[in-house]
Amino acid sequence: MPTVEQIRRQVLPQDTSLVTGERGEFNEVSWVVTLRPTPPGFDRLRGNEIALVDVITAKRLGVTMSSLVRSLSEQGVSSIGVQGDLPEEVIDFAQKQNLVIFKIPQTSDLIALEARIVSLIREERDRLYQQEQELTSALMGLALAGRGVNAILNKLTELSGRKVILLGPGFEPYLPGGQDFPDIKKRLLKAFSVPPVSIKGLHLAEETAGFVSPILGKQRTEGYLLVVAPALELEEVDRLAARVGALALAVEMSRRQAVEDTEDKFQAEMLEFLLTGDLSSTAAAERAEKLGLDLARRYSVMKIETAGPAKTELSIKAVKAALGKKTLCFRRGGSLIIIFEVINHALNDMRYLKQETGQKLSRQLGVVISMGMGRSYIAAEGLKNSFQESEQAFMIGKRLFGEGSLSFFGDLGVYRLLLSIGIDELKSFYRESVGDLEEYDREHGGELSHTLGEILKYPTLAETAKALHVHRNTLLYRIQRIQEITNMNLDDGETRLTFHLALKAQDVIRRS
Repeated sequence: MPTVEQIRRQVLPQDTSLVTGERGEFNEVSWVVTLRPTPPGFDRLRGNEIALVDVITAKRLGVTMSSLVRSLSEQGVSSIGVQGDLPEEVIDFAQKQNLVIFKIPQTSDLIALEARIVSLIREERDRLYQQEQELTSALMGLALAGRGVNAILNKLTELSGRKVILLGPGFEPYLPGGQDFPDIKKRLLKAFSVPPVSIKGLHLAEETAGFVSPILGKQRTEGYLLVVAPALELEEVDRLAARVGALALAVEMSRRQAVEDTEDKFQAEMLEFLLTGDLSSTAAAERAEKLGLDLARRYSVMKIETAGPAKTELSIKAVKAALGKKTLCFRRGGSLIIIFEVINHALNDMRYLKQETGQKLSRQLGVVISMGMGRSYIAAEGLKNSFQESEQAFMIGKRLFGEGSLSFFGDLGVYRLLLSIGIDELKSFYRESVGDLEEYDREHGGELSHTLGEILKYPTLAETAKALHVHRNTLLYRIQRIQEITNMNLDDGETRLTFHLALKAQDVIRRS
């Protein structure tokens, strides 16, 4: 079908003027209706018609232009051509609805104009049918043959004679064509407050226009296809090119996704068996080689999940892209397991890697994640060890520090031992060690338990007093009271170890 702009350019009188609705000039026109002097005025409307209205005829029917324009808008006409003057309230309404209204010269014969529009629509319909057959045969043939996205874009450019641009889901341009419109994403975001779910026409610049069509995948919009032409030449055949091109690209992307899904499933099964299976060294080496792993190198394993009660399924592709390096990744239940090579494996380097990776994933994926990371190892047995450590670090981290924690197994130290002990035994140990001190603080509003923790944290009295913001004599007094209440000597190494374990046990008890 022709566009409103095409009809204006090819059929409407030269001195026709646009009153409202510039952004709707590329609306599709399916038919034309003219207001008749006898009720009901219009034949049944189905949508996308161009309606020709004489203000005098509307008055004779006893219909106000306000109610008539509102009714036509509700019935989905693509545009209205009006002979006569419109009230300001009608123009205001049309502008808010982005409804296209033309003012047609009073001397024009609307019945003759209707006939010319009908003739154009019929000619355009026949021409588009032929074009659709040619485009569909050529582009779908390439898609079904798996020739790739570039082959489809090149063929569409050849057949349409237009510039075509492939855009990502956020309107970011991909080559070819994107370099000619460096600010295309900004323009489209300005044009569409809500991402389009159907083909839309728009002005890209003063002399350039185009049709943008969503490329629909199974679960989301995979991107957009933009067909660009000079504004005065853009026609319905360009809308057709955008629509058929987007369908062919959707088929190609769906086919490619199916291949990738099969490869991901195969890789996941291989990785699962490598990390959990009872394999001989030869079998493990064969699987590792197929996965691109060199077992002479060091690898670490991470387990990640989105934090919070409403779990968001993380995209494997997005995680790989965020990490920006060759990474093996597979889904295991509601978690993702990541295997990556480690160059610097000193303890501080691993801590930095944990923090950097966790923050990068949260920032680039736009979600808060919980993570457990194992230490780095060589050989197949080392991979299994790191995987088991990542699961333990994940579990311990969430239990002790809550959702969104980033935990490295090498940092969990004594917590690994404490969590292997029954909670009742831990409570008993805690009460016997510092229970009297906690009870004293509760009854007297004291800070001796906190002071004990700081004493164990710092190597000297001066550093401890500074951390507590108290005088050294005050600290000495508190140490004396701690020893009196617990009947234990803080100068004794075994005593200090007992207190240290008791305070760590308290962390476990609280989280439990």
